[in-house]
Amino acid sequence: MDITILVFSSDQDLLDTIRRGFLTSGFKKLKLETDLALANSYIESNESFDMAIICIAADYTEGLDLLDTIRRLKPHAECIIVTAANDADLAVDCLKRGATDYLTVPIVKEKLINAVKHSMRYKTPADRPRILIMEDDPVSGLLIQRYLDSYGDCNLVTDGKTAIDAFEQAIETEKRYHLIILDIMVPEINGKDVLKNIRQIEIEKRIPERGRTKVIMTTALSDSGNIIDSFTYKCDAYLIKPIDKKKLLGEIVRLGITQKVFEV
Repeated sequence: MDITILVFSSDQDLLDTIRRGFLTSGFKKLKLETDLALANSYIESNESFDMAIICIAADYTEGLDLLDTIRRLKPHAECIIVTAANDADLAVDCLKRGATDYLTVPIVKEKLINAVKHSMRYKTPADRPRILIMEDDPVSGLLIQRYLDSYGDCNLVTDGKTAIDAFEQAIETEKRYHLIILDIMVPEINGKDVLKNIRQIEIEKRIPERGRTKVIMTTALSDSGNIIDSFTYKCDAYLIKPIDKKKLLGEIVRLGITQKVFEV
C-alpha cells in the first residue's frame, strides 16, 4: 500500500521490529520516532501521514496524549495502539479516543499488516472522496454538485430506490461512498427511509461504526419532528434549504470529508 506511516515507540527494539515488518511487506514510507517531543513536532507540522502506530509503554499518559494530538490535528490519519498491556479498560479508552485497533506484544507481522489494511479500508481519502447526492429537483441537485465537485467525485440520483441501489453496489464493489446528501422530500422512498436502509445495510455488511458513510440530510422542512427523526436514524448533519454553500462546506470539513475549503 502506498501510504505514509508514523511509528512512535520509546523502545528502540520494538521500533526496529515494526520497521522490519513493514519494509518486508512493501511499506516504504515510514517516519520513525523514539522521542516524544519530535513525534509531537512532526504531528504539529504541515507534514501529512495516513497511519500512526503508537506504542504505549508503562506510562500510558504519553501514548494517550499522542493519540489525542493526532485525532485533533490529523483527523484523516488512522491510529493503531501497540502495547504490552493486555488491559481491557485501556483498550476501551484507546478506542473511545479514536484508535482503530489495539494490538499487544509480541508483534506478529501478519497481524500488524492486516490491522493496517483493515483500518485503511474505511479511511476517507484526502484527495477525491466519493459523494452521492439524492435530489429530485434538477436545479438543486446540480447546484449541490457544483458546490462539491472540487472536493470529490459526485454522483447525482433523483429517487430513493436508485440511491439505495447505488449505495449497495458501491459496498459490493469496494468503492464505497464517503458522503451522501439526502433530500427528505422525494417521491416513494423518502430521504429518511433511504437513510434507514443505508444504516441497515452497513449493519448487515458488518461495517464498523467508524467506517460508516457520513450522511447529510437536506430539506425545506425545519420542523423538529423531521430533525429528530433524521438524527434518530443516525444522520450526521441536517441542512435547511435553500442550501447555503458556506454551511455545506463547513459541514464537510467538520465531518472529515475534506481538510480545507478552497473558496466560499
